[in-house]
Order: sequence, then structure tokens, then C-alpha cells
Amino acid sequence: MDIRLDGKVAIVTGGSRGIGRGIAGAMAEAGAKVMVTSRNEESCATTVAELQSSTGGDLTYVAGHIGKTEDMERVLDATMEAFGAIDILVNNAATNPYAGPVIEIDVPRWEKTFSTNLTAPLVWTQACWNRWMKEHGG
Repeated sequence: MDIRLDGKVAIVTGGSRGIGRGIAGAMAEAGAKVMVTSRNEESCATTVAELQSSTGGDLTYVAGHIGKTEDMERVLDATMEAFGAIDILVNNAATNPYAGPVIEIDVPRWEKTFSTNLTAPLVWTQACWNRWMKEHGG
């Protein structure tokens, strides 16, 4: 299946490695302009440079933590400044700070996991939706 994303703008959280990197690359190959974000600035820079080279796509990055509102706002602002829109959000970033039986997890680790894997994607989705609606007159 050939899906084209020409003219679309995508944000990929956790986009500097693994599945997120693969998604960012596939979107760039499909013609989307891609904002890559993850916590590690060096990893973001390397990924964007490599994907630009391999896909010829229009990619940029902002390093930040998905659980920090100020980082999210920086990513969204930078996306609007660089590309003028936000059409697609891929909530890929996640954490797994505990690899054991859930009955043994301590509350701080549970709260970190819950915040990163459930609350942050909700907040990012709401923020992107609100910007999309504002941009499209909704």
C-alpha cells in the first residue's frame, strides 16, 4: 500500500530510536514534514541528520520530556514555527522503569509509568487537537 503524506506535518514522540525512528522515517519517505522529539538531544540530532540523508525528507527536532508541559509547548511552538501546522501526532514515547510482577511495583514507579504512558499522551493529544482546531477554524 502506498500512502502519501505530502503537505502534512507530523510530530513523533520518542522518535529518535526504535519504533519511533522507524515511524519518523516512514512518514518522511511518504512526504510528511516531521518533528522528532525525545529526551536526548544528541540522539535527536543524529536521527534527524541520518533520516534527512536517507529519505531526503524535511525533518527537524526539539529535545524534551513528554511528561513536562513546558517541553511539550516548546515542541508544539517549534513545529508551528518550522512547518506552520500540526496534522499528525504519533504518541510513541513510553517508559518501563520496572520489569517485575505488578504486585511488587512501588508507588513512585507506578506513578511514573502511569504519567508517562497514559497521562502524557492524553495531554499531547489535547494540545495538538486544540492547535489543529484553532488553525482550521474549529
